[in-house]
Amino acid sequence: MLAAAALSACSGEQGERAQQLLTRAEAAQAKLRSATFDAKVTLTMDGRRFSLAIGGGGYLKGRRAGDALFSVRSAGVPGGQNFELHGVVRRGRLSMSMNGQRFPFPATGTRTRPGQLDWSGAMLELARYVKDVRVREGRIVNGERGATVTGVVDTRELLKAVSKLDAFTRAANFGGFDGKLSDIHAALFVAEGSGLIRSALVTMSIEAQGKSADIEITYRLRSTNKRVPGL
Repeated sequence: MLAAAALSACSGEQGERAQQLLTRAEAAQAKLRSATFDAKVTLTMDGRRFSLAIGGGGYLKGRRAGDALFSVRSAGVPGGQNFELHGVVRRGRLSMSMNGQRFPFPATGTRTRPGQLDWSGAMLELARYVKDVRVREGRIVNGERGATVTGVVDTRELLKAVSKLDAFTRAANFGGFDGKLSDIHAALFVAEGSGLIRSALVTMSIEAQGKSADIEITYRLRSTNKRVPGL
């Protein structure tokens, strides 16, 4: 199980409590039938700020498992060349449009797997690589009570595994990354009632081709086990 291998670099009361929270989060995640989320990726470089607002959701279990939708909206693109991308997966087939223009796809080679666009699962996978962990109890985020798990992500181990996380690979192309990545700091909020990771903040710095940039990723699990609007 994921939680059994999670936080391997941690020990003591804080590490044990974090493992308890992640064990429960894993069990809660496994029961989800559907989920919707919001995320934002912000990159700051040379004093300029560029962001991607990402939203989506899909069915994880049942006869419609694998059906999903997502949107990506940019802001701050140099020259005002912002874009808005939409995608829908139905019965394993992906269709996409950008700025209202539909992308043509071949009849083969465009199938997606159930869970491939599931950022809620990606956040749980990220938690596996948190070390130097600290837990703060009794936190309230968006009106919900829970605990935060914060720490530094084991970057080397994360990059070994990240090619398996389609949500991250597609968003940041980490699978082909050959630059220098700083320590990744993560803060994960685990809800007391549901046990799920309801929100997260991930920050890092990246250096490639003589340039450096700061990256911030925010995530919020918007709804669970409900009809996904638009599908």
